[in-house]
Amino acid sequence: DDPMNEQVPESLGGGLAYEDWLPLKWSVVKGETPIATLSRIHDANEKFLRRAATLEEEPSNITESHPELVKEFLRLESKLDLVTDMVGAVLAKHLKLPKLCSMRLTAEGISWISDKVPRADSHVLIELYLLSNYPYPLTFLGRVQSVEKSPEGRRTTVVFDEMGEGLRDWLEKTIFRHHRRQIALSRRSHQTRDGHI
Repeated sequence: DDPMNEQVPESLGGGLAYEDWLPLKWSVVKGETPIATLSRIHDANEKFLRRAATLEEEPSNITESHPELVKEFLRLESKLDLVTDMVGAVLAKHLKLPKLCSMRLTAEGISWISDKVPRADSHVLIELYLLSNYPYPLTFLGRVQSVEKSPEGRRTTVVFDEMGEGLRDWLEKTIFRHHRRQIALSRRSHQTRDGHI
């Protein structure tokens, strides 16, 4: 069965989902979150998703017209990648990232499988580490819609609190980019299995 063909629950908006095993932790939030705090969280998330897109960007089409320039850019980029990976590895060790969870992220919410679960209808803060070489969390606030048993463990589904248009747009772009990459990887592995490569 292809996990990408599974239907995303309606509560998570149906449509495309970002599915992976990623470090994730949650905590229950008591009381109302001040608007200023929410705004700060949303701004930080949007900034992070912009950076993530830049880190994962494909090279542009200047290859043919400026091959020497491209060569220099690639050389600098590989040095920066090495530094980023080294700093990321040190930080990840120092920060003690949370355990990996099987999770499904949409622009509407997130679901994940874990042993410890929050109560249904509680308000939670979720920290999700999207990039292994850039251990900075995406932070979401939301309401626990359901906690259900699944063959792998207990699945918690959280619907996000309202977020600004800019953040939602970047979240959708990130989900789409990941989905496209998963499809490309899946096609490549099918071609390899079928002996086409």
